[in-house]
Formats: sequence, C-alpha cells, structure tokens
Amino acid sequence: LNSLASESDDFANVLVGQQWVRAPGGDSGMPSFQRFQQEWLQAGQDDQMMTFVNSLLPGGDRFRVSPNREAPPPIQIEPGFFAKFTNALTNDAPYAYDAVTLACRALCLANGTSGTAVFQTISSGQTAFVGASGEVVIDPRTGSRSTHSASFRLYSFTQRQGGAPVLEIM
Repeated sequence: LNSLASESDDFANVLVGQQWVRAPGGDSGMPSFQRFQQEWLQAGQDDQMMTFVNSLLPGGDRFRVSPNREAPPPIQIEPGFFAKFTNALTNDAPYAYDAVTLACRALCLANGTSGTAVFQTISSGQTAFVGASGEVVIDPRTGSRSTHSASFRLYSFTQRQGGAPVLEIM
C-alpha cells in the first residue's frame, strides 16, 4: 500500500487515518517463530525433503486418486520454492502448523476420537503448548485460541509532516 499511496495523491488521502488489526502468524522476535522460519528454509535445501514432498503431489509416485476421479495435472515444487515464498508462507503457516499440532495433541489425549471428545480435550486446557506462532492457549469458555496467546498488530496510515502518507505498525 505504501507504493500505491506514493503513486496517487487521491488514494493516499483516502488511506490517511485508516487503521486495521491483523494477526500475523509469527513475530521475528519470537524464538519459536525464528526456528519455524529456519526449518522452512532448510527444508527447501534438503534434496530428500524435496523428493518426499514432490512424491506426495499430483504426478508424484505416492499421490493417490480415488478410482472414480480424474487425476489432476502434475504439480512439482521447483528448487528455490521455499526460499522464494518464505515471507508469504511463513506469515500464515505458523497458525496452520499450530492448529494441526493442537488437533494431534487433542487426539492423543482424548478419550476417543469423536468430535465431542476431541473438542472437550481442546477446551480442557490440557493442550497448551509453545508453537510456531507462540504460546497456544485455548479459552475453555469458547474453545478458541485465547486472545492473550495470539499476536495482534495495529496498522495505521499516517501523514508525516511535509511528506506522503506512510503505513506504520503501531
């Protein structure tokens, strides 16, 4: 948005004073997020990992399609994929990674595999852990992630004195 604002005064004037809240997947100051990013980049440099990932994608030798469905066109990850998309994927991927980890922890701890048993385990508070997006704590009243365990950022467009509008993280 900064580059768009710098190209159009009208667009810049509309943006000034606008604010929004975003829940980024991780914060570069968090050790757990730093480890996640490092592992992500290392995975892309590991030939065995790339071979394994590609084997699971359409066209790979481990990819399976139901007999009554048509196979999708082959997809294979090229070298450099992980490095090229590090910022885009590691912003939201930590939440997905932590959600899968939470579900796995709940399945291991639940007295059964029914949705009710898993939900009760998640809501019980027994599943708290430090994940890729930071501390993961579930609010037992809602069954959702507790707001104190998620990272939120406030973004605001401000106008610096004598300058163009700028996107700032508050």
